Amino acid sequence: MELLDSATRISIEEVVLHPWAENPKSVGALAASQLGIYASEREVMRDKQFLQRLLRTDAIEKLITFLNSQEKDRREAAILSLSFLSEDSTHYSDPEIAERMVKKQALPGLIAQLQDEKEGMRSTAALCCRNLYLARPSVQRQFVQLGGAKPLVQLLQSKDNMTLFETVLNLFDLLFVSVTQDDQDKVQPDIAQSLLDLEISDHLQAILSVLGRQNAGKYEQDTVTEVIKLKQVLTFA
Repeated sequence: MELLDSATRISIEEVVLHPWAENPKSVGALAASQLGIYASEREVMRDKQFLQRLLRTDAIEKLITFLNSQEKDRREAAILSLSFLSEDSTHYSDPEIAERMVKKQALPGLIAQLQDEKEGMRSTAALCCRNLYLARPSVQRQFVQLGGAKPLVQLLQSKDNMTLFETVLNLFDLLFVSVTQDDQDKVQPDIAQSLLDLEISDHLQAILSVLGRQNAGKYEQDTVTEVIKLKQVLTFA
């Protein structure tokens, strides 16, 4: 974690370390990448000693700072690392990590990456945002107010079925908030209206038109099922 500060230049040319992210060009970016790889192991994120050690450092703050870096490799390494560190806080990670990210104003930097030229970067940034608004529902409205809904809806234009499926699930998580009295989730009408104003219905119908005509596999069928559910939710919101 101490190496995150290092700007010492390195060159990794023999292998491609990630399908869409640039190979690290500095020790600091490499350290961020390695932290993300380490955090991707489920058992690591169940290790309370590791999590508490992480929280005793300023590693999260440094990764958030990377989001605003002019160096693409640092931004991409930070997004990947933060996505694993904040993932599914209620089951694998410590909710304090997502709470720390919210407190340290990670959301604006994440939303900025939702407009990156790389779809992998955009979809991973969307996952990070989703992790934050699952951990703290008040982030849902912050996300919309800061302009996150528009690039999230635009991800529905993806040609990648996995990205489509995950985006639809992210939108569900943005729409619903838990109601503790009866332990049910409730649609937030103002967020639903914001999505409708962004013409989300047209994007959803376009997905159904394309996938509905294909000899769809199970993954595509699951996407169609979730898109139909989302259309129904928005219709009656």
